[in-house]
Amino acid sequence: MSNSNDKVVWQDKFEIGLEEVDDQHHMLVDTINKANKLLVKDYTFKELEDITSDLINYALLHFETEEDLMHTYAYDTQKPKDYEIHTSEHRKFKAKVVAIREDLENGKPFERQEVINFLCQWLVDHTNKIDQKLGKFLENVGE
Repeated sequence: MSNSNDKVVWQDKFEIGLEEVDDQHHMLVDTINKANKLLVKDYTFKELEDITSDLINYALLHFETEEDLMHTYAYDTQKPKDYEIHTSEHRKFKAKVVAIREDLENGKPFERQEVINFLCQWLVDHTNKIDQKLGKFLENVGE
């Protein structure tokens, strides 16, 4: 994202073939776009609080969904390295969002573009690399 008019456009490559997970990826794209739109104008602390709350809630819901699938279909035991990388990425995302929220609560300024870049980069990297591996694994389990 190079300027304030940028928005994340949904791409089919964000899908992994599981409706519930793909719907949640749509939610993340919507939340990132909402954050980008908000952060280009004068915003209130409450609006920032709402965005970070949305991101934390998204993380809890989405990561729980994926990790439940991993346990249900033995991804954690059949692909332990991929499982560890995947869950580690979940923890890093959540920690970053919590850190942003704590900075806001403590009045620490932040760079809008840095936050948006983090969210966009995470979406692209995580869905295209990490989630795709899980999707392929789950697809093969169903055969």
